[in-house]
Amino acid sequence: MNHSDSHNQLKVLFEQYEILTKFAKDNSPKVLEALIDKNTRALFCESIGNARYNEIPLVIDNTFGVCGNISRPLDLGADIIVQLAPKWIGGHGTAIGAVTIHGGRFDWSKALPRFDMLGDLDACLAPQSAWLLIQGHSFTSRRKTATFNFGVSGGRGDIVVDNLKHHSFVVDIGEVHYLVIHPASTTEEERVAAGVTQDLLPVSVGTEHIGSSPNSGVVPILISQFQDDIIEDFELAFQKVDKIEERK
Repeated sequence: MNHSDSHNQLKVLFEQYEILTKFAKDNSPKVLEALIDKNTRALFCESIGNARYNEIPLVIDNTFGVCGNISRPLDLGADIIVQLAPKWIGGHGTAIGAVTIHGGRFDWSKALPRFDMLGDLDACLAPQSAWLLIQGHSFTSRRKTATFNFGVSGGRGDIVVDNLKHHSFVVDIGEVHYLVIHPASTTEEERVAAGVTQDLLPVSVGTEHIGSSPNSGVVPILISQFQDDIIEDFELAFQKVDKIEERK
């Protein structure tokens, strides 16, 4: 799922501070090593790679690692982890923020001295936002089920999204509700190179999928009804695509 956040930060925001980024064509060690020069200060990845090159820190975006519940890059040799807090940690769309975790192993004497940009970028988390994120984190284990992608026959993922009634069309993951996004409509730069096609629909699974409850009475019935609504929602949207294909 491509939210373009990291891409925009590296290509747009950092360049305003004269920090230039080189983008690798793939994540193979040879390609990465070829891009490293005397001015390279860090490697930034969104998936686990080799731990270190040329005594520069490896930074991993572990947002899809579900707060360490699925992947733990520090255990595999990464130096710094960054992840978006609303996804998985918050999970309710009530606050924004991010988390940076330093592994404590990198020898910073071999790199440029660290400097603090928090004041300049106003990146200090508000107490209210911190409180909201902590409340959501209590239920992270209930939301770590899955995100998955699928393609729509005929390439019209946008039609499916436009006709969904019980799914939120939000650029997010790891929330309590089912979320669906059509990246081809929201991603502009380098969309094709990133494999973002018109048929692609990423889905973030919500807690509505839970099929049983230890409580008796109406709760299991309501949960079952949510399941039926979610499935029927997709079925009706797929029918809209079928009708358009039949007219061709």
